[in-house]
Amino acid sequence: NLITPRAGGTAVDLDLHIGRVQALFPALAGAASIKAKASKLAGGWDISVDGSGTAGFTLLAEGVVQEDLQTANLSLSGAVPLEALNTVTSPASLRGRANFDLMIDGPLKLPSVSGTVQTSDARLALPQLKLALSGINAKIALQNANASIDLNSDVVAGGRVAVNGTVGLQAPFHAGLDI
Repeated sequence: NLITPRAGGTAVDLDLHIGRVQALFPALAGAASIKAKASKLAGGWDISVDGSGTAGFTLLAEGVVQEDLQTANLSLSGAVPLEALNTVTSPASLRGRANFDLMIDGPLKLPSVSGTVQTSDARLALPQLKLALSGINAKIALQNANASIDLNSDVVAGGRVAVNGTVGLQAPFHAGLDI
């Protein structure tokens, strides 16, 4: 049962099972499931989402989205396998997992997003540059359309690299990074 409306059009249940995730993300084999509920409130919708799947994918989302879809108060947490990005980053490839704990509070625009995204012991291969990074430990803190970055990694051929500082995520994209 994919979508089940409840009496009076005031609630919707969604139960979605994807048997072959690799149809969407070729680097990931396996299945995923998402269960969502939306209940009508005065002026908006109370949303609850619980998802899990292959390679450690998890998603929990809870909160309220206004009826005009212009503002929200949502918390989002979970983990995403970095391999899911490989179709976008190719020929570069990623391995590992990103854990996230985010909040959207206000207009559905970047300045309303806050929270953290973290990796531990991830790997990045850049074959065109004959470069690979391993043991990537990164924490990105988002606040007011800025990302504070704290990243360190081993260079597979030898050495270490660290990146620390802040990057603006909106024009004029100010940055202050120490590498």
